Amino acid sequence: MLDTPVTHPSAPKEEGPQAQLLDPPETTSIPHQDPLTIQLDGPAIAGLALGSILVVHLVGPLYSEILIVGSAALLLVYHDYRNFLNLGRGGVPSTFWGYLTVSRLRPFTIPDPFSPPRPDPKGIPRNGILAGRNLPHRAGPRPRVAGIIPHRQLDQRGADGPYLSIRDAIQNLASTHPERLTVGRSCFEMHDIGLFARRPVNETCQGEILHHHASDRSMHMDLHPEDIREVLEKGWGQRHPLARRGFHLQETFVMIYAPRDEDELRTVYQIIEAAIWYITAEEISTKAA
Repeated sequence: MLDTPVTHPSAPKEEGPQAQLLDPPETTSIPHQDPLTIQLDGPAIAGLALGSILVVHLVGPLYSEILIVGSAALLLVYHDYRNFLNLGRGGVPSTFWGYLTVSRLRPFTIPDPFSPPRPDPKGIPRNGILAGRNLPHRAGPRPRVAGIIPHRQLDQRGADGPYLSIRDAIQNLASTHPERLTVGRSCFEMHDIGLFARRPVNETCQGEILHHHASDRSMHMDLHPEDIREVLEKGWGQRHPLARRGFHLQETFVMIYAPRDEDELRTVYQIIEAAIWYITAEEISTKAA
């Protein structure tokens, strides 16, 4: 018999009729990052050289160096801020204040998102379930991923069919198992659909098991450390940059890449079942959903 579940805030209430959650939210742009480029023609180069000479003569070498370095720093910050906005909506406001909040977290990111956390010998459940599922290796290279909050997949965007199928499955899982699961807006993202456990055995935000991003079609979820190892070794995902002790996220928080076809979708469904297993200590099949 399993130990008493951890006490958490109640899971979010369902948000109206099923169709409201099944309809994909409006997406203004696909997450992307722009390279920093500066193009100067002949007149611009001449003007820049002349301006630099005037600055040195007018304010002196020291202040001219400060001005030049400061201008370059402002340009870099502005470019970084624009790329923060290019990732789309996430768990912090898409404002300069949100950007500063995320920037303060950069020194605390994990050094290697492809190294699994150590299992807790006293944790529940004791083991993962994916090692016995014979997960295939994901074909091709990993997609490019950027950001902290939001944390997004930049390329190899998932197909419409698998994306809509996962959204349907999330809703149907809650409908089929209403005493154990519920669906609502993600506690982390606040814009995307999430699946929650009513009686979680592992601590997450309001019992959230996973959430599904409308912009890049990837997912974030918590998995048993043994299952995280399987996911990392087979190329299906990576850990979140802030998946470490002492933060709002758990060490077990991972991104699962968007499935590109029906074969990958079947594998992702197995990973979803592993996420449900880790948070509820119950095996619930997505096939019934």
